[in-house]
Amino acid sequence: MERIEEILTTVGNNITEISLFITPFSFVSYLFLSYAQYVWKKIHYTKAVKSIWYLAVGIGEVIGGGRFYLLVILMIFMDCVDSFVEFLEERRALKDL
Repeated sequence: MERIEEILTTVGNNITEISLFITPFSFVSYLFLSYAQYVWKKIHYTKAVKSIWYLAVGIGEVIGGGRFYLLVILMIFMDCVDSFVEFLEERRALKDL
């Protein structure tokens, strides 16, 4: 039984390390995707991506993972980008009136 616990703990730690490694890349992709969706006037799938990030931070806080500080900082910038894109959309809508 202890062997299974060790394997699960090792797998969980490896998945966490991989996710923290790819986080900056996904953040940069999020920025470009937000702008592309605005230009192409498409549905904002970035909202779904941001909800997954929030879920990851919530789970990290529940299990006591202190390594999720990077996610919190990047989510602040994601909200900044979302607010700016919403501003541009409202501005575009006012021009159409």
